[in-house]
Formats: sequence, C-alpha cells, structure tokens
Amino acid sequence: MVQGSKVTAKARARAAQADLLRQRREHDELVLAATEAWYVAVDARVAAEEALAAAVAEQAKAMATLTG
Repeated sequence: MVQGSKVTAKARARAAQADLLRQRREHDELVLAATEAWYVAVDARVAAEEALAAAVAEQAKAMATLTG
C-alpha cells in the first residue's frame, strides 16, 4: 500500500468518525428535548387532573347544598 493512500484512508476514517459523532450528538439533543417536553406535559396533566378533581368536589358540594 502506498503511504499517500494510507494518509487519505486515515483522513477519510477520521472524517467518517467525526460525522458519526455529530449525528450521535444531534440524536442525543433530540432525545433530551423530547424527554423534557414529555415531562412538562406530564406535569401539566397532573395539574389538570388535580384541578378537575377540585372542580368535581365543588360541584358535589353545590349539589349537596341544593338538595340539602
């Protein structure tokens, strides 16, 4: 094998590795953003469920007052 092609092969391998690492970083950032959004949505859902439960309890109290 000629030395020049060895350097070229090494350079190509490094470039391929750099591209793969860039793709992995992009994927990791996407996963992190999606996971964060999921947890924000979970928190919003819990808050909404708690608000709904409170509203249902208030309805029940109002109905009890009316039917006394």
